[in-house]
Amino acid sequence: MASNKPIMWPPDRGFRREPPTNLDLENLSTFEKIIRYAEKDDLLLYLTALFGVFMPAVMYFVYKTAHAKYEQYAKKKREEKRREKAKQKAITLFYTPISAPFKRLAFDLAEKLECFDPVVVSLVPNNLKHFRGYKGVMVFIIPDLELHELSEEAGAWFLDWLQEMRFEAKQKDLLTGLKFATLAIDLESENDEPIGKITNNLIKRLTTLSAKQLQPPAFIAKNNKLSVDAQLIEQASILAESIRESWEIFDSDDDLSSDDESEFDIEDLEEHMDQFETENKKDK
Repeated sequence: MASNKPIMWPPDRGFRREPPTNLDLENLSTFEKIIRYAEKDDLLLYLTALFGVFMPAVMYFVYKTAHAKYEQYAKKKREEKRREKAKQKAITLFYTPISAPFKRLAFDLAEKLECFDPVVVSLVPNNLKHFRGYKGVMVFIIPDLELHELSEEAGAWFLDWLQEMRFEAKQKDLLTGLKFATLAIDLESENDEPIGKITNNLIKRLTTLSAKQLQPPAFIAKNNKLSVDAQLIEQASILAESIRESWEIFDSDDDLSSDDESEFDIEDLEEHMDQFETENKKDK
């Protein structure tokens, strides 16, 4: 027996919906009304197309601007790093102005190390400005004397200044980054072994201010089987090797040397020394 119950269809089953009544529009919020209006006139479609055209251009402009800023920042950092490494590769030879032979030896040493482009400076109070913020290598050419024999011209004032910086000014990090070597010279006595009093005192006071010793103390004496000039060549060879080894730390990160930059050749220096000794034997 057939059922007489009416069939219930789901609401809005058809493809077309009934347009909203005025009552429905009154219940919509302002934002929803705007969306309905945009849908009616295809404004959203136009806005989507507009964004599709202009957004890539906007993003490209933002990318180019950000990339340019980054390039400027990276270039600035590279220049700062290059300047810092240039400071670390500076070489200064300090000599005590006690006599003309001392000054000559300082310039002779600089000539033998000319590939490092060293600067020769007299160790006087007016040149203390070289020590502040210095990050390179300093070579101190000092007399080999007893401490009580050390005059102001020979550097007594400098030892006092180092002690003052450490214990009065409390600047224990004053020479951080500085590397140093000492070359004691005895042109007066007949000693063939260094006294070492001034050298040891200088090393101790420099290290208390955070400086680092580059190599063991060097010594040149008049009373030696080799001439003073031959000893100077030998010490220049040792010093050059120590400097090059210290530079390897910085060159491992960023090679600053250019193709036309000259490099120090230890073999050339040793050949120079052998030639010098051969000429001395011929003269004898």
